[in-house]
Amino acid sequence: MSDYLVYIKDNDDELPPSPNDPKIDSDLRIFIVSRCTKYADTPKEVEELVEFSGGGTNYRAQQGLGRYSGGNNN
Repeated sequence: MSDYLVYIKDNDDELPPSPNDPKIDSDLRIFIVSRCTKYADTPKEVEELVEFSGGGTNYRAQQGLGRYSGGNNN
């Protein structure tokens, strides 16, 4: 048996009159849950709401080929 369990779960993000559906994400936010299972008499759990915010920025002199094939101009 493992010493920990990590999983994701959907927040209650569907708006009425739609029912809550944990298989569908509507707002790009989920909970990441980590639970220690090693010591059953003292359970520990951390739950954090995280949000996806996009892919970031493409820099011209990015290491490697980069977006504009600039090589390693950094």
